Amino acid sequence: MFVYSQDQFHKLMRIDSDWKRDSMIDLGAGDGKVTAVMADSFHRIYATEMSTQMQKQLLQRGYEVLDIESWKTNSYDVISCLNLLDRCDRPMTLLRDIRSALKPDGYVVVASVFPYSPYVEANTALDFRPTEKLSIASSSVEEHINQLVNNVFKPTGFSLHSVSRVPYLCEGDLTTSFYVLHDVIFVLTPS
Repeated sequence: MFVYSQDQFHKLMRIDSDWKRDSMIDLGAGDGKVTAVMADSFHRIYATEMSTQMQKQLLQRGYEVLDIESWKTNSYDVISCLNLLDRCDRPMTLLRDIRSALKPDGYVVVASVFPYSPYVEANTALDFRPTEKLSIASSSVEEHINQLVNNVFKPTGFSLHSVSRVPYLCEGDLTTSFYVLHDVIFVLTPS
């Protein structure tokens, strides 16, 4: 998976390469390749991941893997939530948990695939739809950004720091080796 480079991360955060904070957590970190892009800016790196195979890879990279519930008891300088809102059952609850675990001067990095199309693998009872629905019904990237900021991020206690549209390259399947999707990256701060 490729979302952004280290230079792009620095530009989105509006930081230089010398910027260093204590801790970050990457929620739904996958194999940790994107986590590695951000890691040089932090002393301690935490991650969550549901896949046991991916957890092993995260541990091999030296990241501390936390349970998908216990991470909320800590506080972090940066919380990364890349391409997770459309894959989790309760995205508004997740954002409120992120807000509670974020240090007062912290940042949240959220990536959202456009067009928004939620699919929750664990929720077969609801035909893979999330229990909590986000108020997003956009036909353009601009609407997508505005609806996420006004209908999702502001109500959960965040202000927009920066935003960018990037290509999101992810692993394919048996018919396609990789997919290119449209991602919108938001950097948020507490309101």
